[in-house]
Amino acid sequence: MPCATTESDPTTQLIDAARITPLMVAEYMLWFVNSADFCLQNSFLLPADLDSPHYLRVKVPLSPIHIQRHLDGHNTIGIYALDPDSSCGKWFALDGDYSGAEKHLEVIAREMKEDGLFPALEQSRRGGHLWVLCGDPIPARLSRIYLYSLLDRLGYAIQGARGFKEGLEVFPKQEVLAPGQVGNGMRGPLGVHRKVMRRFWFRDAEPEIEAQFAYLRQLPRCSRRVMDTLTYGMDMPEDLVPSPIPARIGPPPKGQFDIRFYIEVPRRKYRSKEGISYHVQCPSCAASGLDTGRDNLHVTEQAAGPPVFYCFARCSGLDIIAACHRRAGTYSGRRSE
Repeated sequence: MPCATTESDPTTQLIDAARITPLMVAEYMLWFVNSADFCLQNSFLLPADLDSPHYLRVKVPLSPIHIQRHLDGHNTIGIYALDPDSSCGKWFALDGDYSGAEKHLEVIAREMKEDGLFPALEQSRRGGHLWVLCGDPIPARLSRIYLYSLLDRLGYAIQGARGFKEGLEVFPKQEVLAPGQVGNGMRGPLGVHRKVMRRFWFRDAEPEIEAQFAYLRQLPRCSRRVMDTLTYGMDMPEDLVPSPIPARIGPPPKGQFDIRFYIEVPRRKYRSKEGISYHVQCPSCAASGLDTGRDNLHVTEQAAGPPVFYCFARCSGLDIIAACHRRAGTYSGRRSE
């Protein structure tokens, strides 16, 4: 039987489903859901789950049932930062996933308040997430200019920029979504992190579901007018836009396409039941200035035959292969290792 969360046990896995009202579900979709596409976080119920992708794409549209199950703790969803039709978002956020990140996010939150914004700090497994909820759809370009400029002014490292592998992640990660792409997203707030089976709350409210929703309801929203004012006359700092990692280009294998000859050397590999897998920058996304986090392309090396691959931003296989061939036009005759 599901058990209700209490103050003495604020990280209990399940919340009595009766406490998740239809109004809460509707509000959650209104505040956080930009796209009908979403992901489910791996259950991590088996030891092998720790070596498989953390989030898995769901092939059905996001529905109120999914939100209900996310809030009561049965599933955990990942939500995308942008509406794919307008490249605007209902929120923008920072993800600090390193030691000391929560302290950095506290400083950033104070600076945002000086700018007239009202950020909400959510605790996370290794740091925190700082969310700014919007009353108007905010173009990704404006929110990215603001966040990049703010972090630059405060001197905080941005993951993927200026060679930093560790630092704050900026969401949204793209300015514009091409047709068929969904971009990048974050773990939906107020759910259970499956890896540690713990619920993380917004810090400025009591750790129980009704108080959390009451807090979010009264939180002032960022308007388009305010964002226009904060970014007036500004542009993205050029040296903060991550530059592409050199691909390991090589001669194409005879008779078959092998993605490994056209992508960067993976930073980390893990073993799954399908084979050796890893995430790297998608060549098709990179050609459009996207996937600055360099993790959209999932590649699995099989025991026999070339690797299989797919893009989380929904680039087609033909688009990825075409981008690889365009990239190979710079081939110097030697494959880097």
